[in-house]
Amino acid sequence: MRIKYHADVALWRSRLEGAEAATAVRDQLEKASACADTAGCPRCDADLLLSSAEPLARVGEREEARRALVRWTGLNTDGEAENAILGLYGGALAEADVTARVVGLESALAAAARSPYGLHAIWIRLDLGRALAEAGSEDAVGVLEGVASDARERGAATVQELAEQALRALGVRTWRRGPTGAPLTAREEEVARLVASGATNREIAQSLFLSPKTVERHVSNALRKLGARNRAELAAHVRDLEAEHAGNAR
Repeated sequence: MRIKYHADVALWRSRLEGAEAATAVRDQLEKASACADTAGCPRCDADLLLSSAEPLARVGEREEARRALVRWTGLNTDGEAENAILGLYGGALAEADVTARVVGLESALAAAARSPYGLHAIWIRLDLGRALAEAGSEDAVGVLEGVASDARERGAATVQELAEQALRALGVRTWRRGPTGAPLTAREEEVARLVASGATNREIAQSLFLSPKTVERHVSNALRKLGARNRAELAAHVRDLEAEHAGNAR
């Protein structure tokens, strides 16, 4: 219980405070390690190595996080699906290169999506959205909007707030967003149709003589209002609406 307590404190300090909590995180993990040594339990050692990877990566100790995962791999024999997901997640966060981090997070998310561990999936999506933003990807806002919406529905207030913080850092004014299911404005519908045609945000901005940030906001609003998680789902919604309108016209 003490091992779990110290590991959880380290995890949540790292999630909420990031690199600023580096000293506190290391202190908690050292206390957890001392408890594991006292217990003399190989399973406890393996679990602690796995649970150390995420907080270490979040405070910038990526190389140490990778070493912990290598040692955990050598000790792990249980084959539990949840542990496999956490291993992929920790390994992705430990990637210093943002492109590699995105690829790793996508792999972890794919594994989590096939599992009953929905809360793990939503945390992974949060970090994927952040990594996409760091990489300058146009998909970042849509991913983070989806995370904020899903977290709100699940009552996961911490994830929702962190997602909205990331959105505000990208210039999305989260406190003025309309509700899911609200009708699209004329401009949002126009942008959504261009997204469905395969146009990028930059191409849409050039076509409509708008700034890229304005286009990102319209895409985010359309994603939220239509309940789409990404551009592919938005395109599908647009096609469904067009088919419905065509049917009504006949």
